[in-house]
Amino acid sequence: MSFRDRKFEFVLYPDDETHVKALDIIKQSYQYVYILHDKDFNADGELKKPHWHVLIKGFNSAVWSSSICEQLGIGENCVEMVRNFQSALRYLIHKDDLDKAQYSVDDVQGNLKAEFEKAVGGGMTEEKAIGIIFDFLESSDEQISYRDMFKFVLDNGLYGYYRQSYGVIKDLLYQHNEFRRFSEAKEKEFEYSKKQIEELYNEWNEMKR
Repeated sequence: MSFRDRKFEFVLYPDDETHVKALDIIKQSYQYVYILHDKDFNADGELKKPHWHVLIKGFNSAVWSSSICEQLGIGENCVEMVRNFQSALRYLIHKDDLDKAQYSVDDVQGNLKAEFEKAVGGGMTEEKAIGIIFDFLESSDEQISYRDMFKFVLDNGLYGYYRQSYGVIKDLLYQHNEFRRFSEAKEKEFEYSKKQIEELYNEWNEMKR
């Protein structure tokens, strides 16, 4: 039965191509967090099919679940009502269900990761968030635009920390790009010198003939 809300939970299956596409749409369109459950057992002790638990929110007003499912291209049997978002976040790793398979905080992905970690009482700190952003900068051999930086922050659920530490992160980005500009200039200078040497060598060979 269709219902209206501003937050939803989906159970999707990796072996269903339409579900894989639905998850891709969610990643591009919503505030989301998800996890793969591949260690769950049913009441008969049989291993359940691997499945994703996906939570989304961020709507300005309530929308129909049928409308969301239609956009995602999945049936309404895939969507569930979320009565308590914090409890739903904790359920992703079975935080309060110790009789069920336990999952790691690291298994959870999405731009709501920081909110998830806050709900389960751990993990992310301002220092750790800056460290993640620093590693992102260090791993790139090219200059990074503010747009790409902002996308990385959103994709990794770090926006709150980005706002808190904007001055530090802005300086890190500036220093990274300045270093890359310097390196690129040196590389071009080297290539130019190499070309000059080759030209002089060719001229010398021509003179010997």
